[in-house]
Amino acid sequence: MKATESLLWIFGPANILRNAPKPPRDEDLAKDAALRQAHERVVRPGGHAYLVERPD
Repeated sequence: MKATESLLWIFGPANILRNAPKPPRDEDLAKDAALRQAHERVVRPGGHAYLVERPD
């Protein structure tokens, strides 16, 4: 804890959000749905994840 507190003056305190998060817009939700239909998430055994276009 002492080491963390000594670095506080360099990095500053954690940011605190005071406003409520905004809900996603309809445009963003539609774009996300289109991306999920067109791509597939693949995870390698090492934990690396990437997107691959789904075959038609």
